[in-house]
Amino acid sequence: MRRKQEVPTALISVTVRPVEALYRALEKYYASQQDPEEPEIWIAIIFVPDDANTKPHHAHKLAQQLMDNEDANAFKYEYLFEREIPMSYLKHDVSLKELTKRGLSHGMFLDAERSFPSTLEEFWKVIMSEILSDTYGAGRWLGGIARAFGVGAPVYEIANKIFSDSLGNFGHIDRNRQYVDVYWANDGEDLECHGGIEFGSICYIEDGINDELDSWLGV
Repeated sequence: MRRKQEVPTALISVTVRPVEALYRALEKYYASQQDPEEPEIWIAIIFVPDDANTKPHHAHKLAQQLMDNEDANAFKYEYLFEREIPMSYLKHDVSLKELTKRGLSHGMFLDAERSFPSTLEEFWKVIMSEILSDTYGAGRWLGGIARAFGVGAPVYEIANKIFSDSLGNFGHIDRNRQYVDVYWANDGEDLECHGGIEFGSICYIEDGINDELDSWLGV
């Protein structure tokens, strides 16, 4: 994600999780009540070649030198470029203006209190609740999110990454039962199971994603 920078910095932060970039963009808009017609917030998708001369630093490794491991884990999926990202790495970008025009808004991610999640963790819970409610329908919903990124974006990868990251964030795999139990804590309470997904049902989510995107792309 890139946005207007008030204070110049030599470091540019990127994430390997699409849902985090999406949350940050929507959260910035929601918190400041910016007009979505002003394209100040962008999400950029980059690809770093294996043989690239300019590679980002893993923020987690840097954080471990400055703080304890538990705090450093907050930077596990973050990478830092120095000064600039080579333009050749840019594969696609989209403004919040375009995302909202294509039907994506913070209103799609309201919690049980009809409020936009105040943290990334709460944002994950909204997505995971949607997935647990209807696997195929959630696949269509995830496909719709990815579709808003537009032609040229790796839409199948975006939708599947949001799903896999969400499940990985809360899922506890039970191979004997062929089941993924989903746990999270609410308001500082102990972990609680909020449902789960059979291994065999994961294909319904993938089917929903594919059907939504195939119909949009005319495949």
